[in-house]
Amino acid sequence: MRSWVSPSPAPERPIRFWLGARLVSVDDAPPTLTLLEWMRERGGCASVKEGCAEGDCGACTVAVTDLDGNGEPQVRAVNACIQFLGTLDGKAVQSAQHIAAADALHPVQQAMVDCHGSQCGFCTPGFVMSMFALYETRRAAANPDVTRDDALRALSGNLCRCTGYRPIVDATRAMCAAPWQGPDREVWKTRLAAVAADGSAARSIAADGTALGATADGTAADGTAAERIAADGAVADAAAADETAAHASAVFTSIVIFASPTSPL
Repeated sequence: MRSWVSPSPAPERPIRFWLGARLVSVDDAPPTLTLLEWMRERGGCASVKEGCAEGDCGACTVAVTDLDGNGEPQVRAVNACIQFLGTLDGKAVQSAQHIAAADALHPVQQAMVDCHGSQCGFCTPGFVMSMFALYETRRAAANPDVTRDDALRALSGNLCRCTGYRPIVDATRAMCAAPWQGPDREVWKTRLAAVAADGSAARSIAADGTALGATADGTAADGTAAERIAADGAVADAAAADETAAHASAVFTSIVIFASPTSPL
């Protein structure tokens, strides 16, 4: 079952959110522009697929991170095809091409490879992100084990015509066996503070106070490469991080065929 992201107050400024490790600012977005449309047409995210465009098939699933009522990061699987871009203000978005490390697949992706959880590959990115949302929830839980019921519940919004689901369920149950990978909760808090939806200018929490700003295509406002906040609070160059992570993402792409450069899908 999919989560809805509650809309932020109507901003009198650009929509700001994290796309992977990039801080993005979008001006003059039509109120009915969906996250899926923006990601595919302007965000360079070919892994996010359009299937039903009605929130039923799960091919467009992404992970959205925001803060819960206690100020703690929460990661939810969201259908990008029915999520308006404006509701992402002050939040963080990740797709299947944003979660791999520089030199290795994410444990969720690796589990899909090991369990043969993909055939045609069209639905695979959506399944990966539903699994990723569960992975992040389990990472913060006292008991990280994933039961069959947990897996079925997490995957209930994704459809697959090829696999019969069993290898995907197996991958979902196996993904937490590997060492945890990804930013810790304090990094999420820092990133979300930088795009706080309170009308304040986007800013870094780095010691040098360097401002983070990016245009819709991911380049920084001053023309330099978009920057990201590293785990230690220092400002790191996201362009370099994206370039080194591209190799791992390319390996996964070639295996599951979810973002073929020759495919219009």
